[in-house]
Amino acid sequence: MSRIEVSMSETAELTTPLIKALNQTGGWAERMNSGIARKGRYTVHLHGKGTADILFFPLNIHTMSVCCPIPVWIETKLGKYGQTTDQKLFQLKVEVLGHKYIMVRSIAECFDAL
Repeated sequence: MSRIEVSMSETAELTTPLIKALNQTGGWAERMNSGIARKGRYTVHLHGKGTADILFFPLNIHTMSVCCPIPVWIETKLGKYGQTTDQKLFQLKVEVLGHKYIMVRSIAECFDAL
């Protein structure tokens, strides 16, 4: 199976359903695409290499708002694949800033880590 097939499967099987589940908690989750998108002569640069798949701002249960939450960067993985070097560097950058970073292989694993 090629890496592209794994990525497409990962998005369909885990990333998209996880975003829906996180948004149902009242927090705010967004897909973070990285790389370059081209259409004809137009090129759009997306987020940098290694950027986590999801950025999540959890609902603060004490104030019932998303005001000033700690951002959670979520890397989704299926199968035996682990982090790339770029993903490890990204993790280090956001953790130094006080953000939370988790790598998950299932929706249940994500909610346990939160």
